[in-house]
Amino acid sequence: MSTWQANISTPTEYIVLMSGDEEAVTKILDDGYTSYRYHVNVVSPSSTLTIAIGKWTGVSVVTEQQSSSVSGDLNSQSQAPQDCEHSDKWPCRVNRYDQPIIPCRIFAPKSLIQKTVNEFGPWLPKYLQASFDLLGPHPFCRLDLLLVPRCFASMGLASPSIIFLSESLLSGDQSMSIRLAHEISHSWFGLIIGARDWTEEWLSEGFATYMEESIHAKAKKWSPKQQKAYCDLRSILRYRSLVAELENTEEELQTLRPSGEATVGSESQDGQIHYVKNGLNEDKWFIQVHYIKGYFLLRYLANLVGQSHFDGLIKKYVLRYHCQQVLSQQLFSLFFEAFPHLCDQGITKETIYSDWLDNPGMPKDLNPDEFTHSNWLVDEVNIECKTWVEIERKNRCKKSPRKKMKSFEDQHEKLCADQIQLLLEMILEWEAMSVQTLQQLDSVYGVSHGNAEIRHRWCELLVKHRYRARYSDVKQFLLQDQAMGVYLYGELILSEKPTERRLAEACFKTVSREMDRGCYNTVFEMLYGAKHRS
Repeated sequence: MSTWQANISTPTEYIVLMSGDEEAVTKILDDGYTSYRYHVNVVSPSSTLTIAIGKWTGVSVVTEQQSSSVSGDLNSQSQAPQDCEHSDKWPCRVNRYDQPIIPCRIFAPKSLIQKTVNEFGPWLPKYLQASFDLLGPHPFCRLDLLLVPRCFASMGLASPSIIFLSESLLSGDQSMSIRLAHEISHSWFGLIIGARDWTEEWLSEGFATYMEESIHAKAKKWSPKQQKAYCDLRSILRYRSLVAELENTEEELQTLRPSGEATVGSESQDGQIHYVKNGLNEDKWFIQVHYIKGYFLLRYLANLVGQSHFDGLIKKYVLRYHCQQVLSQQLFSLFFEAFPHLCDQGITKETIYSDWLDNPGMPKDLNPDEFTHSNWLVDEVNIECKTWVEIERKNRCKKSPRKKMKSFEDQHEKLCADQIQLLLEMILEWEAMSVQTLQQLDSVYGVSHGNAEIRHRWCELLVKHRYRARYSDVKQFLLQDQAMGVYLYGELILSEKPTERRLAEACFKTVSREMDRGCYNTVFEMLYGAKHRS
């Protein structure tokens, strides 16, 4: 943990972006170089220091100063600046409601800057205002968004004052903009409040996954009924992912906190300092258990006490623990301090630890049926899926007359992107599927040109049902969407067919020199086994 200063010089055609307090102080040097000077006054973990250098084009995004719309005792008490509880003293923004919404800029290569601005520009000020309403002033005094190359290993990465976003998020219809809300949430959960032990990363990822939906809903100005319907729809998708994760993840990686009392930085009875468990385990990079299980735990707690009360508790958590590293037990001590009546109902810290944190597998209090009850969005998908079952039946009947495509398309509901994703997951469960049905599916929903989540499931369908005439879609996905392509390599290899394996090997050979090393090692091991890894 430290403060830092940085002075970086580059040729004038390059721009240096960096985590830090203020925008860079720049100076044109005599040798044709430009000097960028950054600094940070907040004591921060060294892992949050971030640098990006490239030929970017930048656009400023206008944000306005607005007061919080959240009401209640907690909010009224925090409107005036207060002394912080953290030991080190520096200009802290977290409880300063007299400060404005932070300035923002978007950076991307010149060829993609307009597309990036169109995708995220409308949402950035809305998300910042929504997060201000829900969590209070942004912990950092500025924010830069940078579109990173296709070889970047994840869909997004948040650091103080700068967020990296994958090119795969440029869907063209803003249907993946909620990922931006997730990364903005990390300013509070993961950066200004950190997990003391890396095993408890759910305190970062679970919270960000939970808050992304609240921020998105407030930005969309949804009613509580609309918010619940869309959150439940996304919860079904997450539940399906969690089931698959738990089936393919070793049990040690399914728990959300370290066993026993040992934590990073603490000494055991033998006097040894504990290390970061699984910190170098590359499989952990692609595991979503902490995201999803942590998300469902927070939803469970919100359902126990009510959404508005839980929102207030999260805000209190931020005020108390910002600029600190915490353990799960501190969160739950605060929770039961605010809601002691739950103990009378048999809900205690110990029961939550046992069901959600300390044991692998699916928590017993997680019931997927609650997400489908009285949900019109899910009902529409179920109806649509039944229609496709009948279409597939007729397509397999040679005597069935072929419908004209235009009239065929007019029969179908206009589904949102998340609904199409759920529909494709349901269709993926079919044992067999005709080429004609696949063609019609693409014609109706344009799935081959949908967002990255939709195209990934479309490619899974192509591989599962050997629709090799459209393997160009699979190839393009593996080359252009490397942040998500690792999973698709697995689908090709698991098929145990020569054609699919050759496709995987050819794509891997094409991009292997530019791939992130973690992705490279994982795919290499899938293809050739660990013993052949260079």
